[in-house]
Parts: sequence; structure tokens; C-alpha cells
Amino acid sequence: MDNRIIEYIIKPKNQGKTLLKKAFAIIGYVFLALILALLILALSPPLLYIPFFLVAAAFVALTVFVTWKFLCLEYELIISGGEMTVSVIYGRAITKRLVSVPINSFLHVGEYDDTAYEALCQMSLQRNYVCVSSMSAQKMFYAVFDDGKDRCVIYFEAPDNAIRALRQANAAAFRAGNIKS
Repeated sequence: MDNRIIEYIIKPKNQGKTLLKKAFAIIGYVFLALILALLILALSPPLLYIPFFLVAAAFVALTVFVTWKFLCLEYELIISGGEMTVSVIYGRAITKRLVSVPINSFLHVGEYDDTAYEALCQMSLQRNYVCVSSMSAQKMFYAVFDDGKDRCVIYFEAPDNAIRALRQANAAAFRAGNIKS
């Protein structure tokens, strides 16, 4: 067994749904600040405006601090000891493991292209793990596996050394001719 550890981070691009979520979050933060300001102006006496505005500003800042990290995520892929582990990192602080799969349990691994898309559409896949910077990324791969009860697929980007390590660990699962050794 290969004792190398290959670890890399994939940062999703701010486009599509990610950009839309961030835009709605910013609009929500501004809306929250405006609602609190209007409530303070309508319900409090003028002598208490400053303390209430400070409390409202602190509340909005705390809301931004707690929620924004869930909009800034990265994916970490680790290939070590014959296993591929995929984790999501929220705001560079909170790490949550999505899946950890023995490489020799992969049924199919290959470069994601039109042929792979058609083949994956024919399979009955219950779960998708999308760990790419963009669905139009250059070197995007997929790996199909069974986790005991469901058939799953991981979409990921990988450097050449990671693909070579995956191929060495489970050459039978690779689609023919799509990756240089």
C-alpha cells in the first residue's frame, strides 16, 4: 500500500447559486439593520437612540459573523491509506466530513465529460457529492461507489498526482484511456 498522503483544497467560484445566496444574505443583513433602526426610531425615546443603535449594530454584526461563514465554503480532499476523504470547510474554521470511502470500493472512476454524463444518467444514483470549483471546471472527475445502502457519486477536481494515486489503488475502476499515467 502506498503511504503517501495527498491533500488539497478546492475553492468554489462565486457564480450561480453561490453568488445568489451571498447576494440574498447581504440584502437580508441590510434589511435587518433597517428594520431594527425603524423599530428603534418608532418605539424608543430619543434619549435612548444611541444605546439602542449600538445594541442593534452589535446584533447585526453578530448575525453576519455567525451566518456568513456558511456561505464561504471550501472542499478538502485527502487521499491516504487507501481511502479518499471529502470534507467541507465553512469559513476556514469549521470542518465537516462529508464522506470517507475506501478507494478499492470505487465502482467507476473517470474524467467527467459528455460520455460520463450520459453513463451517470443511466445509473440509479441516490446521492451526489459535488466538490468542484465549477461544473465547467477543466479537470473534473467522478467516482461512483456504494456506501452500503445507497449508490453515490463524488464529483471532484484533482491534480495529476492524486489521479495517479487513485489509479494505482484501483486500476480496474478507471474508464479506459482518459488519464495519462
